Amino acid sequence: MPPPRLAVSPSRCLADAPTRHFGGRTLDFIGERAEHYTAPDPTHALALRAQLEDMRMRELQDVPDVVENSTDWGEFQSSAVFDAALRAQLRDATRQWADDLAALIERAQEAGTADPDVSAPDAAERLSALAEGLSTRWLSGSASLERVRELLRGGIERELGAAGPAGRNSRSSRSSREA
Repeated sequence: MPPPRLAVSPSRCLADAPTRHFGGRTLDFIGERAEHYTAPDPTHALALRAQLEDMRMRELQDVPDVVENSTDWGEFQSSAVFDAALRAQLRDATRQWADDLAALIERAQEAGTADPDVSAPDAAERLSALAEGLSTRWLSGSASLERVRELLRGGIERELGAAGPAGRNSRSSRSSREA
């Protein structure tokens, strides 16, 4: 049986946003495009944890659609600093994205591929913020794509524990070794 598909839908997060243009594109367009490139590859049957990691890595690709979309999302975030209406929309979109990611983390915990002691909502928020910050560093030239992908992989492992059945209780194992 193939692993379950990821349910994250960035376009759903932005569906209620008014028509604003960032780089000549609307928020709906940004969301729909992100949904397209973060969707799991249907030709690969990956385990849930691997799908989650793959989805996060797809946000950091040096391909025109991803670069353009990430740039537009960053512009949206920056504009929200100065526009209260955008702040509310950004908060809603970010909350929906984090909620969807938290649900995936919970499924990985149930499957035994993520530390069961981790707060899924907290981990989801931290991983979302990490991906957004790393994307900004990469796009601004402050860090290479390879480096930000390496840091994101490390962040995922730090938040969810080492991948695989042996690593699912890595925090507990690490704590008992340190005691």
